[in-house]
Amino acid sequence: MTTGTFYVGSRLLEPLCAVIPLPIDQLNFLVCQLFSMWFGHIFRTKMSPKIIPPYYRHITEIVVGLGLSYFCFGYQMLHMFAQSTMCYALMKYGPETSRHVMVFVVGLGYVCVCHIYRQYYDYGGYTMDVTSPLMIIAEKVSSLAWALHDGSVPEEKLSSDQKTEKIKELPEPVTYYSYIFCFHGFMIGPLVFFSEYRDFINGTNYDKPNPSKVSNGTKDDCESPCPKDAVTKKCIQAAIFSVLMIITPKIVPYEYMFTDEYLYESTFIYRMLYMLVSVTMIRSRYYLAFLLSEAVNNAAGLGFNGYDSNGEPKWDLLNNVNIWTLETCTSMKVNIDSWNIRTALWLRRCVYDRVPKKYGVWPVFLVTSLWHGFYPGYYITFLSAAFVITAGRIIRRNIRPKFQTDETLKQIYEVITFIGTRFANVYLCAPHCLLELMPNLRLYWSQYFIVHVVSAAPVVYYTFINPPKKDKVEKSQ
Repeated sequence: MTTGTFYVGSRLLEPLCAVIPLPIDQLNFLVCQLFSMWFGHIFRTKMSPKIIPPYYRHITEIVVGLGLSYFCFGYQMLHMFAQSTMCYALMKYGPETSRHVMVFVVGLGYVCVCHIYRQYYDYGGYTMDVTSPLMIIAEKVSSLAWALHDGSVPEEKLSSDQKTEKIKELPEPVTYYSYIFCFHGFMIGPLVFFSEYRDFINGTNYDKPNPSKVSNGTKDDCESPCPKDAVTKKCIQAAIFSVLMIITPKIVPYEYMFTDEYLYESTFIYRMLYMLVSVTMIRSRYYLAFLLSEAVNNAAGLGFNGYDSNGEPKWDLLNNVNIWTLETCTSMKVNIDSWNIRTALWLRRCVYDRVPKKYGVWPVFLVTSLWHGFYPGYYITFLSAAFVITAGRIIRRNIRPKFQTDETLKQIYEVITFIGTRFANVYLCAPHCLLELMPNLRLYWSQYFIVHVVSAAPVVYYTFINPPKKDKVEKSQ
């Protein structure tokens, strides 16, 4: 279906679509982000915690957030209210021993139902509907429920992470809905955990001493740093990636990987190289979204993370992607950890840290597949990634030590793993772009399932043929 028949947000700016080459849903998104950046500056400077009480900052967040939600999503914003209210009721009235699990299931389940509805009415479409903020809300309510649960658990049973995030009491409704609908983060995040948001509203996020200044013991030592440089840098980077996003379909369209010419008439080397360039360039659209959302939050004053050793403020608390690390790393685990960082942190805190370790990373990738939707491509991508990471751990444990005996072998290992990570990344991400089952299977068949085969070799060998001795495994771990 087209945006015109599915999208229910405001049509006020539709005449501009004839001038600006964007569909109305993306234009509304861009306008809301730019408005949020402008109003975020006002919110940070004219409505800071030093000027007005936290209660009125919460009210402002709710009012502006609701207004922008209606502008972008129309009546669909009621889903945001329904999902968050159901989860709040469970946290308030649900059984203390299981409410955190119930909230996780209901929050994620609500997103799943909306994914199915959208997939039925807008199959294969990229319309920016309410499912995006619902995905963020699912992260917020589940992390909040776990923090509330951890507040009732003896401290000796908690990790340092859980001790930091735990809360003793459920927030009041105004605080809760401010957290859910905050105008600078409700659309595409990045995820902010409740303790971070609470400190931001109260102004205590700035209570971090600057090592380059001599403290005199007064509250004035903690001056509110300005995010101007960080916002400017991220906006410039976002602008660069917006250009790449526009020209990529004209140069290396990923749709070409559907065609018979690509699948059956080109050479294997050409297919691999084309996939490498095309899927790598596709990431520009996500880099644009990540950087713009970070800049919007920073403009509002959210994202401050203390000072570096030179006394310069760090605005990287909500950084959602580490582009340089992602594009140059030599490990798929590091590659994945550098992408959608805040969601990865949510998955670690709410899934990986909560399930028995014997299941490894499989529950994490199953949950992230459900969180994204029900297109087969998501499940091919994430479940294959879990398998590749499992193989990577075996390789690192059993093969890497053989290359650490001298500098030349170390360099050879780095080159091999660098190249392997580049191709594994695009190979795994391609189904995320193509979405459908049969085109992805044809694509992988044309690649001879090479990454799966290469990953299976060490798994089979070190699991069934020549498993390492138990004491060696324990020592390597």
